[in-house]
Amino acid sequence: MPIETSPILALPYIQAAQAQKHVTHNEAIRLLDIAVQLVVQSRSLTAPPTSDVEGHRYIVATNATGGWAGHDGEIAIYEGGAYWFIAPLPGWRAYVMDEAEMAVLNPSNLWGTARDLPLEIERLGVNATPDANNQMILSGASTLFTHDGAGHRLTLNKATEGDTASFLFQTGYGGRAEVGTTGNDDLTIKVSADGSIWVDALRVDGDSGHVTGAAVMASATDTTAGRLMRADYGYGPGNLVGSVAEAAGVPTGAVIETGSTANGSYTRFADGTQICAQALTTSSTSVTTWSFPIAFSTPPSCVASAQASVPRFTTTGASSTTQTDVDCWDTTGTRQAETVHLIAFGRWF
Repeated sequence: MPIETSPILALPYIQAAQAQKHVTHNEAIRLLDIAVQLVVQSRSLTAPPTSDVEGHRYIVATNATGGWAGHDGEIAIYEGGAYWFIAPLPGWRAYVMDEAEMAVLNPSNLWGTARDLPLEIERLGVNATPDANNQMILSGASTLFTHDGAGHRLTLNKATEGDTASFLFQTGYGGRAEVGTTGNDDLTIKVSADGSIWVDALRVDGDSGHVTGAAVMASATDTTAGRLMRADYGYGPGNLVGSVAEAAGVPTGAVIETGSTANGSYTRFADGTQICAQALTTSSTSVTTWSFPIAFSTPPSCVASAQASVPRFTTTGASSTTQTDVDCWDTTGTRQAETVHLIAFGRWF
C-alpha cells in the first residue's frame, strides 16, 4: 500500500494499523525541520562545497554539476555525510545567508530576491504622503542620484512635442523658475516673480541651437543693463577689424577697416570716421593732384607738410570726395618739387 503524503510539503501520513509509526512521524518532523523557517547558505553554488556542516541547506544554482547535477533550483540538504534534495513549490521563501536577503521562488521556478525583481507600485512616498497628482514624493534635506561605476543620466520623457518635460522650482509651492521643453522642443529657461506671470529668459532653438529671450539683446541698439550680447550685435577679437558697414547709421560690420592702394592708405571706423594718408612728390611746374585711396561721402579736410631741409610751405586746394590739389612753395612763392605728406579727415557715411 503506497504511503500517503500531504499535498503541500509532501509530509508522510501515518497509515491506519501502520507498524513503526514513529518512523513515518519522524520523517515528517524531519521534513518540517528542513522546510519551515527556511534558511540557506547560498543560492549561487553549482556544485557541493569541498567541506560542509551537518544541516546546511542550499538553493542549487542553474547548470549544476557533480553531485548536484539535475537539481537546479531545488533545496540541497547536507545530512549524514551526503546531500538529498527537496523540490520547492512557487511562492516558497528562503533567507539567503551570504546575501542577507529573502529569496522567493516564482511561477517559472526561478529564485529571486527583491533586487532581482522589478518594483511596481502605484504610489511611493518617502517621509511624505503621495497623492493622485504626485504619485512619487520625497521629503528630506537632499536627494542624491549617483553613478554605478561610470556616468549617470536622468531622463524626462514626454509624449508629444506640445507636452512639457521640465524641472519646476518653487517657493512655498509657487513657481519661480522652470527649465525644460515646455510646449515645444526648444530648451527654455523661464522665471516668475509671483508664479503667475512668466518670462522666457532664455530659449535655445531646437533646430539651430541659437539663443533668444528676455536675457538677450533684442537689437543692435539694445543696451538694456543685464542682457547678454549677441555675437552679431557685439564685438570681439573676431570682428573688431574687418569690413565696416552700416544700415541707417547703425554699424553692421567691423569696428575698424584698414587698407591701401597706390594712392595711399586709409582707415575707416564704425562711427563713420575715415582717415586717408599719402606721401608724394609735388610738381615744380603745376598743381599736383592727390586722388584718395578710397572715396569719402563728403569732401574731407586735408592737411599737408613738406619733408625738406630748407624752408617750405604747402597749400591744398578745394577737396572733392575723391581728390584734392596740393602745392609746395619756397619763401619766394616758387613751386618746388618736394616730398609732401598728406592726411585727409572726413566721413565714409
